[in-house]
Amino acid sequence: MKKAFLLLFLLGMLLITAACNQQKKTLDKTELTVSIAASLTDVMNEIKITFEKKYPNISIHYNVGGSGTLTQQIEQGAPVDLFISASEEKMNQLEKKGLLLEGSRKNILTNQLVLVMDPELKLVSPSLESLDSPLVQHIAIGDPENVPAGKYAKQVLEHLNLWNKVQPKLVYTKDVRQVLSYVETGNAEAGIVYTSDIIKEEKMLTVTRIDPAWHDPIVYPIAIIKESKFKKEAQSFIDFLYSQQGQKMMRKYGFIPLQS
Repeated sequence: MKKAFLLLFLLGMLLITAACNQQKKTLDKTELTVSIAASLTDVMNEIKITFEKKYPNISIHYNVGGSGTLTQQIEQGAPVDLFISASEEKMNQLEKKGLLLEGSRKNILTNQLVLVMDPELKLVSPSLESLDSPLVQHIAIGDPENVPAGKYAKQVLEHLNLWNKVQPKLVYTKDVRQVLSYVETGNAEAGIVYTSDIIKEEKMLTVTRIDPAWHDPIVYPIAIIKESKFKKEAQSFIDFLYSQQGQKMMRKYGFIPLQS
């Protein structure tokens, strides 16, 4: 009886030890929360796989959304370690409030705006000027207040004196990826997105490049959040993005990497 009890006791201890070791392994793996602009989704998913192989003790968790929404979350105290915005303006907002780790902010990449249109539209010449055509009834752009791509789109339309003419047709979205989705699904005949959004595009759309002189420079800044508990790991992620391997992946998805 005593022997049986002793065996059960030892077995129980072994199970507890194994569970503790497993828990320790989980606890030893740092989960890094990175808030990223929606336009970065595809490239960052690939980067996550490669980074986690190189740094097996770090797990990347992405929080994806429009840069304005992500900025508001950080201002409200969301537990974020690293932020990559599609707008310098939104990063400036956080910097002014002292929410960024001093010296960690850098400009990491840039992008290009394009007009995408339904190829079945019977337009003589698909262009930004053709947005005024009665054949185009819905134009999707990101909400200019919260989505940098939407702010740039508004600047372009204002530059071409089209803003007031097409305003009744505008459909605002929560992020730039939703703009592309609206055009793909026929909920809008046209939309303004980034080049990086159409790299993996399966449906054939009419694409027109937009002159970068018609809007503010597109810059994606990155910074560590001051309250992060994992600043060292966050810096490792930044260093990886600036590495040859990281920059190669960014180019693959249509982005233009900037040097640190």
